[in-house]
Amino acid sequence: IDEKAHLASKGSYHQGMQTLHASLDAKGLPLPKLQPYLEPYTPLKLTKGELSTQANIELSLKQSSDALFKGSIRLSS
Repeated sequence: IDEKAHLASKGSYHQGMQTLHASLDAKGLPLPKLQPYLEPYTPLKLTKGELSTQANIELSLKQSSDALFKGSIRLSS
C-alpha cells in the first residue's frame, strides 16, 4: 500500500455453506487511500489519519448476508 503500512489477511471459503472465515491484520493504513471505496456510499471525505486493526471476520451468504467482526480498530490522526 505504501512503504510504512502493513496489510495481511488469510481465510477460507466454504462453497456449500457459503461462508467465509478470515483474519485481517492491518497497521498504519492511510485513510485517504480508502476514499475511492467510500465514495459510492457516503459523502464523507478522508483527508488524513491511519487505520489499524486485528480482527477475525465471519461472513454468511446462504440466506441473508450476516457478518460478524471480532477484534479491535484503531484510528489515529
